[in-house]
Amino acid sequence: MPEYSWPSREASTVIGKEHDRLDGVVKSTGAAKYTYDINLKNQLIAVAFGCPHAHCKITSLDVSGAEKTPGVVHVEILPQGEKGSEIEWEGELLAVVAAESEAAAREGVSKIKLTAEQLDVFADEANLAAAELA
Repeated sequence: MPEYSWPSREASTVIGKEHDRLDGVVKSTGAAKYTYDINLKNQLIAVAFGCPHAHCKITSLDVSGAEKTPGVVHVEILPQGEKGSEIEWEGELLAVVAAESEAAAREGVSKIKLTAEQLDVFADEANLAAAELA
């Protein structure tokens, strides 16, 4: 493996030197534009629906309420959200709602109804012991 050494502080032109933050005023006043601030014409916002259970088998995933929500353009059930799928961790994405606004997308997600058979959850005993000590 090749050896590498950093230049001395005196010889460095960037590391360890003070620099003017040209964007400091814009960021500190809230005037800076971020990607979240940009809204394009016909832009959709997507919000995902994650499984609330740590281990389960999906009996049904009803997205009809989300599809009827005003502003929702499309609802997609992901392959792991199909009937009979076994979910192995909490938060696994099951469906995605695309809408004209974030509020409409979140409302659509809130109307998704999941029916699942909860299965045994397996935990590592070492992690459980560490959690009890904390």
